[in-house]
Amino acid sequence: MNSDGTQSPPARLLIESDKGYSLPIAGGEQWIITQGPYGGTSHWGRSLHAWDLAPISLRTGGCVVAMRAGIVHAFDRGERQNSFGRSFGNLITIQHDDGEFSHYSHLRTGTFVVKTGQRVEAGQALATVGNSGHTLGAGGGYHVHSHVTRGFAAANQSIPFTFTNIPDAAKGKLVTNPLPLIGSCAIQYDGPVQTSQTSKVPQGPRWTAKVGLTEWWTQTIHVPKGVRALDILTAWTNKTEQKVDVYLTSPSGYQYGGPYENAERLRVEQPESGNWRISIQGVKASSDAIEFEVRGNLAR
Repeated sequence: MNSDGTQSPPARLLIESDKGYSLPIAGGEQWIITQGPYGGTSHWGRSLHAWDLAPISLRTGGCVVAMRAGIVHAFDRGERQNSFGRSFGNLITIQHDDGEFSHYSHLRTGTFVVKTGQRVEAGQALATVGNSGHTLGAGGGYHVHSHVTRGFAAANQSIPFTFTNIPDAAKGKLVTNPLPLIGSCAIQYDGPVQTSQTSKVPQGPRWTAKVGLTEWWTQTIHVPKGVRALDILTAWTNKTEQKVDVYLTSPSGYQYGGPYENAERLRVEQPESGNWRISIQGVKASSDAIEFEVRGNLAR
């Protein structure tokens, strides 16, 4: 109540969930928390109490699992990345016995290993991590967005919850799930394109260069109309002691890639036509500069 006697409109009181939620990642895999509750990138409003986690390696990891036991509602909409909407992308919702719902967003289409109506246990495989719906290339990209609600729709107000196996979870923290994996995911790593005389993926431009720690290299590639996919393949030696991050910027200014995506290959489906910018930064290096090779492929 204000001093003049007026009162604010009624507001719901949010009660934190007292249930035990485990990490939504497969046991034995190492992931990183890229955004927590109250995150400035996208966790505000109804997504205020959400968590984002990204696998350290898309080669060997990326299996999203149930945080608690319940009934599956699967929504594989065939979505890919869409920076112009506010979509959760391909989504799985799990209905728990106490009336709470956990949601797993931005999953990769075609990788669901559960179906609607199926009962799952905590730690059971659901699908492969993806980049579908509204995600951001740098700091987002391939990750799972998880939150809990007291209503069925993922767009309902999220409620606070904690991970029982990492109560001190925070952004930037490397985490593993001690809960054993039940079942398995069909991990689909997009490795380098193998070309041959019969391949429909033509050889594109190729560059060789080098960068030191924190230094940048930039080049452009032209994408004509009608291209089905754009692949940027990057290779460098001594991956144990050296690392680069690769960024790809569209003609309209949308950014793909970044520190949590696979630097060896960036793939954009149905890319817009025009000049794309490739940017590479040295993020881990010894005293020597990082020598690398970049190849751009256009699939029609």
